[in-house]
Amino acid sequence: MQIAHPPRALVRAMVGAAVAISAVSLSAVSGVSRAAAADLDPSQFHGVNWARLGDNFYGGNLVLHGLSGSDSYATVKAKADAVYNGFRTNLGANTVRLPINTYTTGSAWWNSYTGAIDSALGNGFKVVLSYWDDGVASKNSKIVNKAAFDAMWNTAVAKYGANNQVYFEPMNEPGGHSTSEWANVAATWISDRPSVPRNRIFVSGSGLNADIKSMCADHRLDGTYLSWHTYTFFTGAKSYDEWVRYTQNAVGNCAGRTVVDEFGAPMDTGLNYNDANSTDNFVRYFRATTQVIHDLHMGAVYWPGLGGKNHNNQGDDWYAMQKLHGTGTGLTLTTPSTTGAGRLRYAWTATVPPSSTTPSPSPSSPSPSPSSPSPSPTTPPASPSTPPPATSACRVGAAVNAWNSGLTETITITNAGAAAINGWSLTFDLPAGQTITSGWNATYTPTTGRVAATNASYNAAIAPGASVSIGFQASHTGNAGNPASFTLNGTTCDNS
Repeated sequence: MQIAHPPRALVRAMVGAAVAISAVSLSAVSGVSRAAAADLDPSQFHGVNWARLGDNFYGGNLVLHGLSGSDSYATVKAKADAVYNGFRTNLGANTVRLPINTYTTGSAWWNSYTGAIDSALGNGFKVVLSYWDDGVASKNSKIVNKAAFDAMWNTAVAKYGANNQVYFEPMNEPGGHSTSEWANVAATWISDRPSVPRNRIFVSGSGLNADIKSMCADHRLDGTYLSWHTYTFFTGAKSYDEWVRYTQNAVGNCAGRTVVDEFGAPMDTGLNYNDANSTDNFVRYFRATTQVIHDLHMGAVYWPGLGGKNHNNQGDDWYAMQKLHGTGTGLTLTTPSTTGAGRLRYAWTATVPPSSTTPSPSPSSPSPSPSSPSPSPTTPPASPSTPPPATSACRVGAAVNAWNSGLTETITITNAGAAAINGWSLTFDLPAGQTITSGWNATYTPTTGRVAATNASYNAAIAPGASVSIGFQASHTGNAGNPASFTLNGTTCDNS
């Protein structure tokens, strides 16, 4: 017997259950709403939520999982650097959704909390700031104090309104409002802040972010993104084909504006999300949701990447895509479900997903995956139990995670020689059409062609047998291949 994931707030679930999602013909699904602007590209958002442990519906400062309420800005930023490195390295994420509320922006904690935002931006992430009901600006998921609501948002927009990597979601799950009330609130938020470009605004669906088609049809909201939420406990069990149709119908012809910025399933119970013939409702739901996101080129921000509800006192959310380890600023993340992470990456990319079995064809479901697909591009080839003997004093491994117009590349440099390396420069040739837009753990010059990656102050030394990991994000024009011809301090490296 499956245990349903409980609603994050019972009153919100009761309100959300009352929201009617009208059906549309499946032939309309592939269309793009006339409200979709040419500069909207939801598929660029490959994200996860970083949440407070215990959920973000909270009447107090939002202290994200891994942080402490006593942390300084510098400490928050250092911890966040480690978290984002895990999100990027383990998952290939480039977006994080972070909560705000009136307590957080209206107290001294804001000075520290901005370290998590600034770290994300410094690591090349897009940031979605979303307001969560805190009992002050809103109660029972309805805005009741517009002055407090505006003061919070004015603080956030004053700080980040000019940064084109920061996006604003006026309210998460506005279930206390009717559909028309919520559309009015969203339209007022937009008109009150004309300096914020519409293509940096996420308008939630009404209810539990469930009804986006009403928002899509309201021309006052033209040019904005739409955020949609979907969980198994919203509607109950379905077959795979039924989950596909449910998702398609909920999105309608608004896919060109839609980011699914909350969806999730258990990641620490051993479920196999590669099993296309599974009878488990969570597996069917998660496979179908990621399939439709992939097929309709929508954005996807998983709930939660880290944090969330404390499930059965186990210390974190059973849906969490990443597990936290370490103390202080020495934090690391691990992936509890490789099949779940693989499906998430599939939602973000145009790569054939892994599948342990071949699904039976169905006229209403997407085309089945080949039974023997290529491995996910974010998963490096398995290493042999004993590495081959090095023929050079250095060895380099590279793994790419690509999407339609961009990629992230993780490069591991190993000192295969007998002497320590103190200070290094790794040079390599970028494939034609690739341009580095940001990087981590090294300085990259130039951004195209023959590139030199120079060590940071903290990773200049590489002991014999030790490794360092660096990486970058790049745009591409069709060639998403790995760099070639690696040399370290002038010595040609083995490329494994």
